[in-house]
Formats: sequence, structure tokens, C-alpha cells
Amino acid sequence: MTATAPLLHHHLISLTIDTTRPNSTRLAQPLKVDHRIEDYLLGSEAFDERLRGLITTVHASCEAPLSPAQFQRFAQALLTVPIVYLPGARDTGQLETAAALCAVHQLPLLSIDLEARPARCAA
Repeated sequence: MTATAPLLHHHLISLTIDTTRPNSTRLAQPLKVDHRIEDYLLGSEAFDERLRGLITTVHASCEAPLSPAQFQRFAQALLTVPIVYLPGARDTGQLETAAALCAVHQLPLLSIDLEARPARCAA
């Protein structure tokens, strides 16, 4: 585990110093898990307070501009991986597709304003 490791870099975990064991290796040092990760693992569905003002719930009910077979493939994928990446130019059906998929699974559709995020998160 290096200081540039992704979990450390993105502050999902941090290493703590055990003063009772000054000569212990890095692998023997206790890890502190970010409080939001702890909350999630314990079943909380609340948003991280650091995201307040960045996340909004989108209320849209639309029909997806996909063939029924394509839509069914996306809907099935959501059963195992609850994230769908819909690339493409703006206003080409991503919002409608996402709204229809969320409606099928009774999930909220969330929007994140990436331009409003703090500079520390931009990297």
C-alpha cells in the first residue's frame, strides 16, 4: 500500500499511527474508514453531507428512446450493477432513458452538478 493508493488518495480510508507499536509495518497499522463508507455499510441511504447542494432528485417520467430489446438489456443490468453510464451529446435521450430505467426499478433518479463541486474533488 503506497501513499498514492486510490483508497488513500480519495480519502476513503486513512492510516492511523499506533503509538504503542512504533516499529510496526504499514500493513500492521490500523485503518480508519471514511464515515460515509461506514454509514453505507451499516445500511444508511442518506447522502454524504459534503455533497449537499451538488445532488438533486430529478422528477421526470419519460419513455426511453431505445428499442425494447436495448431497454430490457439496460433494465436487466441494473439488477446487478445499479449504475448506468449513458455517454453522448446532451439532449440525445440519456435523461429519458435514465428516468424510464429508474421508474421500472422504483429508484430515484439523481443528478450531480459536477461544475459546482469544490476544487479538492475536481482532481
